[in-house]
Amino acid sequence: MITPDQINRGKYWYFPKPKTDGSSSFMEEEKISQEKFYCEYHPMGHAIFDSAWYKDIPIMEKGLQIGTHRVNRIALPIQQMALEIIVPHLLGNHTELRDTTNGENKPEVLSAYREYWDEKNMETARYRLIYDSMAVGDAAILFYRDGSELKWKLLSYLENKEEIYPKYNKFGDMEAFARFYSIEDEKGSVVGCCDIIDKDYYTTYRTKEKGWEFVESQAHGFRTIPVVYHCRREGAYHTSVQGNIDETEKSISRLSEDNRTKSKSRYNLKTKNPNNIQVANMGLSDLIITETDGDLKLISGADISTQFKYEYEMQMETIYNKLGIVFVKSKSSGDMPVGSMKLLFYPTERVCRNLKEEFNGTLDKINTIFKAGISMEYP
Repeated sequence: MITPDQINRGKYWYFPKPKTDGSSSFMEEEKISQEKFYCEYHPMGHAIFDSAWYKDIPIMEKGLQIGTHRVNRIALPIQQMALEIIVPHLLGNHTELRDTTNGENKPEVLSAYREYWDEKNMETARYRLIYDSMAVGDAAILFYRDGSELKWKLLSYLENKEEIYPKYNKFGDMEAFARFYSIEDEKGSVVGCCDIIDKDYYTTYRTKEKGWEFVESQAHGFRTIPVVYHCRREGAYHTSVQGNIDETEKSISRLSEDNRTKSKSRYNLKTKNPNNIQVANMGLSDLIITETDGDLKLISGADISTQFKYEYEMQMETIYNKLGIVFVKSKSSGDMPVGSMKLLFYPTERVCRNLKEEFNGTLDKINTIFKAGISMEYP
C-alpha cells in the first residue's frame, strides 16, 4: 500500500531561459511552480504589484529618503478573459453522444445514456476540468460512489488550493493518485489530510506530530483508478505570453503615473516679487494676477506618444493572437462577408484545434469511467 511519504510533492514546470553570467550560449532551465500560475491568473497577484519588480519612487531630502511615493499600478485580467473566451469556443454545444455498436435497442440505450449524462452534470465536469487545467497547469476529476449513486468532484489548485499528484510506474501508467487537503477536526483545529486512490481502495491519512497516521480505507468498486487527471506540459494557458503581459502592465502603469503628474496643464510664472501674486476663481477658471512686469504662460499637459501607442498595440496583438482572442469590430458598410469572418477568427480556430487534440484523450477517459458508473448504479 502506498503511503503519503512515498508521494513526491515537488511539482514544477521547466522552461528554457538564457544564462545571465555570460559563461556560454547554452540555455538554463527556469523552474516555475503552480503557485505562480495561480498568482498570474488572479490580477491582484501579478508582478506589477511587486515593489521589488516595479519600484516605488523614493522621496529624498538632503540626500536622505524621507518617504516613498506609491506609483500607480494597473493589472490587466487577460488570463481570465482568455479562458472565458476560449473554453466556450472549444466546447461549443453539449457533447454529441452517438452509438456506434450494433443492436436492436440503440435509440433507447442512447436516450438513457444522454439522460444519465445530463443528470450527473457531466457537461459541467468537463468544462471545469479543462478550465482549471488551463488556468493552473493541471486538474483532475475524482469519481466516487455515495451508496450506489455515482458522484464526481473536481480537484485543482485553482478550486481550493488542493495539491494533486499522480504516481506512475516505470512504464508511465498511473498506479496511484494522491490528494492533499486540509479539514477542520472535532476540536476546530485545521489538520492536513491525504487521500491515496489506487486500483482498489480509497485510503485516507491524517497528519500527526511525527508524520502521517492511517484513518480508513474502503473499496471504491471501480476496475481502474477512478480519477481523470490532465496535466499540460506547456503549463498554464497564458504562460507563453506572460512576459508580454508583464511588460504591457508595466508600460501602462508608467503611463498612468505620468498622467497623474503631467496630464494637467501647469502655469509657468515669472515675477520679481512672489508675494504680490493673487489667485482667484472666476467661474470654472483660475485667475492669476501678477505685477505689471510679470509673465504668465500655460504649459499643456502631456499627451500619449505615437511610439507608446505603437508598442502597446503590437504587444496586445501578440498576446491576443497567441491566446486566440478576437474582438469583432463593427463596420458601417453592414454585415461582414463569410470569408472575412473566417480570416478574422483564424487565431481562435487555430487555438481550438490544437486544444481539441490535447484534450481528446482526457475526455475519452471521462466517458470510460462514466460508463462504469452507469453499470454500477443501474446493473
